[in-house]
Amino acid sequence: MPSDINVKTKILILADDLTGALEAGAAFAQRGIETIVTLRQLPVSKAPVLVIDTETRHVAAEEAALLVDHFLQSVPARLRYKKTDSTLRGNIRAELTALARWGPVTYVPAYPQLGRTLRQGCLYVDDVPIERTVFAQDPLHPITEGNLTKLLDHCSGITLSEANTEDEIEEIARGWICTGGSAAGPSALLHAAVKLMGGKKSPPPFPAVRRALVVSASRHENSRRQLAVASRLFCKSGWGVLEATKEYQGDPRRFIAGFGQRAAQQLQPGSFDTLIVFGGDTACSILQALDITTVEPLGEVVPGVPVSLLPNGLTLVTKAGGFGSPEILLQLYEKLTHV
Repeated sequence: MPSDINVKTKILILADDLTGALEAGAAFAQRGIETIVTLRQLPVSKAPVLVIDTETRHVAAEEAALLVDHFLQSVPARLRYKKTDSTLRGNIRAELTALARWGPVTYVPAYPQLGRTLRQGCLYVDDVPIERTVFAQDPLHPITEGNLTKLLDHCSGITLSEANTEDEIEEIARGWICTGGSAAGPSALLHAAVKLMGGKKSPPPFPAVRRALVVSASRHENSRRQLAVASRLFCKSGWGVLEATKEYQGDPRRFIAGFGQRAAQQLQPGSFDTLIVFGGDTACSILQALDITTVEPLGEVVPGVPVSLLPNGLTLVTKAGGFGSPEILLQLYEKLTHV
């Protein structure tokens, strides 16, 4: 088992959106392993862990496959990982097929820490079939079929794993590290892999948050509930909030691009030291408006919520729109203002 990842191992991780990319990078940064995340471009860093946000969740399947293949060709790595959404959004079939052209792929869809499990080929979220959850109403990627056996039917070179416990996932990670090659799934397998690789075990230091701007364009009811629960916090803390209307009109992607520009305009020097964003599309649109293409992950403040540093000195906290308990912002306030 490799113990010095900086010398012996090169890892390339491809994610289809920014929150997924930062979550993947945080798994390694959490253990003190240098990691860099880039937005749809080749990294120039010599960091042992390279994470690329391919921004392929909302493109055509053919384009997604071509971009995955492009980055795999451009960045040689002993370990390759396709970070997929834990609720099956995006071009999973096309991107795993592209990855499989580089050798056998082990796909582990479960993420037990977040309540994602696989039973007889079907994905469950907190013991409910995913097609019966709120993810079935996603405005861009409604999940109407949670049967991954059907999704990957006739795909060669892809092994669907029903590992559902941390111990089972760790055993698969052990084999991946030892043999090299390709694996895929949400971040559970990455957390298991970095645990086996070593690195420091103490939590990383996070910058202290004084004034944060919380930005959400998520249509997920969970995001709206989280903002409502934290309404008193915003009044007393001086944190700012920018929330999109519930039913905005027109092309969602065009709206998000404009919304990101509005958020970026509020980040004047000295106004906020931290940016908290709900949703990968929103986070990406803000960074594009700020002309930022490289992000340094630091670790996770709570599982599934990475903390990163931006080149302009701001701290970035991101989470998927539907993720987290109603009290997630209160938890972040408690953890990040008392470091």
